Amino acid sequence: MVRTEIDLRRPGRLGDRLVVEGWLDRLERVRFWCAFRIVRSADEALIVECRQMLAMIEMPTSRLLHLPEDWDKYRVPKD
Repeated sequence: MVRTEIDLRRPGRLGDRLVVEGWLDRLERVRFWCAFRIVRSADEALIVECRQMLAMIEMPTSRLLHLPEDWDKYRVPKD
């Protein structure tokens, strides 16, 4: 994990049933972004929006790896 951004939109409460949606948002040569939303199912209120930048690293050398080209098929285009 390289970076995490979290935007808290509304408070959640103990006992809330939440729906977590996640998708592959953006691809670069050696890193990628995953995005997430957390919604309260009772009223569909947006609780949290989040993005994470990640990179694949070869261990034990800690060398950055290029992302596989076929990963683009998993990306969800922005609206």
